[in-house]
Amino acid sequence: MVVFLLLGMIYFYNQNKNLLNHIKSYRVFYGRPSETYKEDFKNYDLLILESYFYSEKDLKVLKENSNQLYFGYLTVFEVSRWDEALVELMATDDYLKINGKRYEKEGINNDLGDIRHESYRELLLQLIKTRIVDKGFDGVFLDTVDWIDYFGYQDETLMKEFAENYKSFLIEIEERYPDLLIIQNRSFKSYKSFSKKYVDGIMWENFKYEEMFNEDLEITIDLIKNKWLYGNQVLTVSHKDYKENKRWSNRMSWVFMPSYNSYSNWPNTKTDD
Repeated sequence: MVVFLLLGMIYFYNQNKNLLNHIKSYRVFYGRPSETYKEDFKNYDLLILESYFYSEKDLKVLKENSNQLYFGYLTVFEVSRWDEALVELMATDDYLKINGKRYEKEGINNDLGDIRHESYRELLLQLIKTRIVDKGFDGVFLDTVDWIDYFGYQDETLMKEFAENYKSFLIEIEERYPDLLIIQNRSFKSYKSFSKKYVDGIMWENFKYEEMFNEDLEITIDLIKNKWLYGNQVLTVSHKDYKENKRWSNRMSWVFMPSYNSYSNWPNTKTDD
């Protein structure tokens, strides 16, 4: 009886201290801001935005008389070629090279940064400062972390090196910006191993309710366990079967978003059916 009471106290403490556990809706939008979109932002508890396009003044206006949370986007492994300001800051050694050649993968239009290099990690930390913290965002959304898992199927040594340095990166974020909330996109291997202790939430992109208790059972159990132990919120994104995926997300006390409510467009006419 005492054990269950203690577990319950831990659960409610962890849930209440994490602001992400108080949200009921969220949206991802990587497009440029407009007055129309900004007005629509009020319909969501959490907005994940491309921080490059927003100024400190924009954030002040958005957060005025509002309890919404705003997260700035940061790609950790991929280097977006459209982001000329970032590309200009990249040193030659900051790019990932395999056998002396810059890494390329068919179908991927971006280069990869080498998180094993301190200079690249420091560059990412500076982007967090100038594009996210200084502008007034509440948190950072860490994307493209799933490359750790991808390389895990190809080169276990490289995966371990990536994971170790990603962990160092998370620790440095916590030390420099202790009040900054963190959401990690996927990379369930690193989440299970260590990042659950440093992030406030994880996004399960491409969530499928029919797989959560089958091939994704291990992921499901781990997310449930860490919601209890660390208070980590889970954000789900699905590309089909919106109604069922939303229903199962709600059952788990996770927050659901249909994929059409994301990325660079802002439609408002679809439903979750």
